[in-house]
Amino acid sequence: IRKAAQKRWKKELPQESMEMIFSATERHPYYLIRLCRMLWDDTSPPTAETIESTWLDYVDVQKADWISETISQLTAKQRAILAGLAKAPEKEPMGRDFSNKLTLASSSIQRILSGLLKKDFIYKDQEDGCYHVLNPAIKTVLAQDKFFD
Repeated sequence: IRKAAQKRWKKELPQESMEMIFSATERHPYYLIRLCRMLWDDTSPPTAETIESTWLDYVDVQKADWISETISQLTAKQRAILAGLAKAPEKEPMGRDFSNKLTLASSSIQRILSGLLKKDFIYKDQEDGCYHVLNPAIKTVLAQDKFFD
């Protein structure tokens, strides 16, 4: 990315911009490349604010395109768990705090988590032990959507 930025703008991309690109896309290869392609269309290096607005614009378009359809195919309980994990990764999703927040029984959460794992909607990070939403675009939509609060 640094080499491409130097080639494109004859300037180094600020560290803050690099961190924002990685943070928005969660280093997911497809989304990292997609966001950079959009940013490289500008005539000057992107700021953190530009990166965030470009990412949110992209997610908004994708939301209308396929994210809403994908989310709508999930049950209400699956969406609730996914939205909860999008807002904050959870180490103990079957624990009292998470289950009370979602008003779901631990046994239901366990069953639903298993299904979301099999469908590649979530993953358990081996480093922090938390469950996370796999797709950063879906995560962004669910984390922002007040309907899922």
